[in-house]
Amino acid sequence: MKTATLAGLALLVLGVLSLAYQGIAYTTHKKVVDIGPIQATKEEKQTIPLSPILGGIALVGGVVLLMAGPWHEGKSEGRGLCFAMHWALSSWR
Repeated sequence: MKTATLAGLALLVLGVLSLAYQGIAYTTHKKVVDIGPIQATKEEKQTIPLSPILGGIALVGGVVLLMAGPWHEGKSEGRGLCFAMHWALSSWR
């Protein structure tokens, strides 16, 4: 596999995961009381939010890289689809 294909696959997976989970949740333990042998801790659940916009951009970027891979590698199997995508994107301008 070439670099563009691997990068496209990675972006595609990250985009799907970002859209599916919309955040990374984790738990921290905070010490509240520490008096000799007696200790009390508190669990705090926190979330790192992932923007759906960034997930969508990663998903689209992954698809574009996967389709552009055969085009730049000189293989003929993906050229029709890549040409159609290029034509569709350039007609928006």
